[in-house]
Amino acid sequence: MKKIIITALFILATTLLSAASIGGRIVDANGRPVAGITVGVDKIKSVTKTDADGKFFFDNVKPDYYNIYITHPEYGTTIQRVKVKRNFYYEISIDKAVYETDPAMAHYNGTLFSSDLAITQKDIQTYPGRGYGDSMKLLQSLPGVGGGFTLATVPIIRNTDTLYNKYYIDDIPIDYPYHYAAGVVPLLSSINETIVDSVSLHKADAPVWTGDHLGNTIHITTKSPEQTGYHTRILLDPLYPAMPTVYASAVPTKDFSVVTAVRRSLVDYMVDTKYTDSYFSDFFAKAAWNVNIDHRLTLMANISSDDFTYGKIFTKSGYSLYALKWDYLITEKLLLKTAVSRYEMSQYLKNDKAVRGKSGAYMNYAPVQSRLFQSIHFDLSRFMLSGGYELVNHSEGVKGNIDLAGLTSGGLLDKSSEYTTTEFPIEGTNISLFGDVLADFPEFWVEMGGRYENNGVIKDNLFSYKGEAGYRFNRIAEFYLIHSRSNAQPDMYYFMQLDNAVTSGGAASSDSSVNNFKAANAINTSVGNKTFILPSVFFQGEIYYSVFDNLNPGLLISAEEDSYRKAMQIHPFSEEIDGTNLGMELYLKGYYQRYSGWVSYSISKTERSNAYDDSFESEFSQNHIFRALGAARWGKWEPSLQFNLYSSLPYTPDGSDEKNSDRRGIHHRLDGKVNWYMADNMRMYLEVWNMYFNQSNLVTEYGSSNTLIYDAPFFLWVGMELCF
Repeated sequence: MKKIIITALFILATTLLSAASIGGRIVDANGRPVAGITVGVDKIKSVTKTDADGKFFFDNVKPDYYNIYITHPEYGTTIQRVKVKRNFYYEISIDKAVYETDPAMAHYNGTLFSSDLAITQKDIQTYPGRGYGDSMKLLQSLPGVGGGFTLATVPIIRNTDTLYNKYYIDDIPIDYPYHYAAGVVPLLSSINETIVDSVSLHKADAPVWTGDHLGNTIHITTKSPEQTGYHTRILLDPLYPAMPTVYASAVPTKDFSVVTAVRRSLVDYMVDTKYTDSYFSDFFAKAAWNVNIDHRLTLMANISSDDFTYGKIFTKSGYSLYALKWDYLITEKLLLKTAVSRYEMSQYLKNDKAVRGKSGAYMNYAPVQSRLFQSIHFDLSRFMLSGGYELVNHSEGVKGNIDLAGLTSGGLLDKSSEYTTTEFPIEGTNISLFGDVLADFPEFWVEMGGRYENNGVIKDNLFSYKGEAGYRFNRIAEFYLIHSRSNAQPDMYYFMQLDNAVTSGGAASSDSSVNNFKAANAINTSVGNKTFILPSVFFQGEIYYSVFDNLNPGLLISAEEDSYRKAMQIHPFSEEIDGTNLGMELYLKGYYQRYSGWVSYSISKTERSNAYDDSFESEFSQNHIFRALGAARWGKWEPSLQFNLYSSLPYTPDGSDEKNSDRRGIHHRLDGKVNWYMADNMRMYLEVWNMYFNQSNLVTEYGSSNTLIYDAPFFLWVGMELCF
């Protein structure tokens, strides 16, 4: 394996306020110059290659913090964050090869999703929250993000219906990437931590090329191999019981790499029972091929499956995603991105026991989405022009003989059968066009973009937009204003409601279609500040206001039991037609020597209305959310703590003209984790939730006394990681 030593001399003007230049020379281990090495600097959005003498040069560089990308398919890649100042000299040594694309492509990829609010794989390993395998639970420690209870896995973003959030994995849309119990209760993320590079969170400021959300998007960026050759990681989580994750990466040539990860519960293999059987599994694979320096192909598959059997009751849930991506660097300034994908979701519930000669109750929800996406990105130094289109074809739909209300009221357990026939397609083609213009100058930036969509499923024309402007002060602080409009079409559980698709005795209903559903929309405005208080301490504060309309087409499930509501997590239980959100969020993140961590606090107020009441609190509302995380590293030991203090969810009374009280019980807990790195290739960890807690969430409803809803008790988890 080759090794290169990069020596970069940063030559600046005599004052920090004037423009400077960055120059350097790259040599190999024998001191010989290396030509053709790609060097990029992020904030000035410039890429060059070393000449025959191994030299590179950038001008018009101001004193600031920069990420410098140095890469070559044969030598590898390094990304180094540096502070450029007068007479600055820096030496970088690369001692491993990394499979990576040209940083010009990496720069363009970064413009699609960039966010200061993110968690990384290292964060997931370090801090409490992963528990029994939920790689994305740590999102609930970021500002503006809540959760229903201690073990709740689905993030609640700014007090809005979680069905209206949108997930992306490597720029490919995916719905609800979670494992479920009995097909309806989310348990943990189906994206296991070994494939996660980072998970970015956009709150009401999603890029215009994304769709079907109210501004909130969660983007999962998966890992590429970190070393050449063949490597394996195994995570052993013995308390579930024996839920191993096996991760493998391979770089057989300098232009080809493969990453795979598989996880499966083994309880059905270990315990042989007569009446019960259950398991869950997930699988991920990504193969990337640099056809040449300008073309890159990526093939990706992500599959999740959950099965649960109890006597004659059988449930199955999951999804399958297959995608092919092609990045074509037409010139150093022009990039074409193409993606083709197929996504199928499955929610199946059935009672096999017949009643009065008819088959038992069942429901099968299995829609298919086929997607073609193309975008082109033109870099004009200070300007970035982007545009493209998206075609999504929807097919298949819902079949069954019982509606969702019947399922949740015990109809499935009562063996309700073909008293009704439920069958309708979710079909149509969505055609979207989008464009975006970014003007980025040293002191300020302005971005404007729009998206038009002809939605073939609900037969509606939708328009969304985003505008952003910001000003940089002394290169260490930014002030920004964001205004956007977003749309979200009715999603899985709304279609499963079936109120307008239930037929009796096999006779079709006159309104048995989804065309009467309308898209929800949100208008979001926020102002904020980002500041580096110190070189290693980052602060962000934001005030936001959102207006919502047509939030859902009606009450989905009638459930009075609060503990049942908590477990469901993503099911709305009250009709919310429109409303507003007003809030403030604070975020402080930093590190000092061996210590690191962050603190977030959110305070908010929501108002909702429906046909019965014009003012009540959203059932997803949490008025106060405070999180504090800290970690330290002493030799082989790495302890960390997370303190949580947040108001309980209000659990809106459904179908009633009563509104919620503004009073909320405050729930608090302390979680801890300890990593012990026995060797470079071995780690053991112990995680504890609810070390200090009041065991109940306190809920106060209008016109009633305090109601205690018990949360998860003391929770312990241990595991081991091995690398080969």
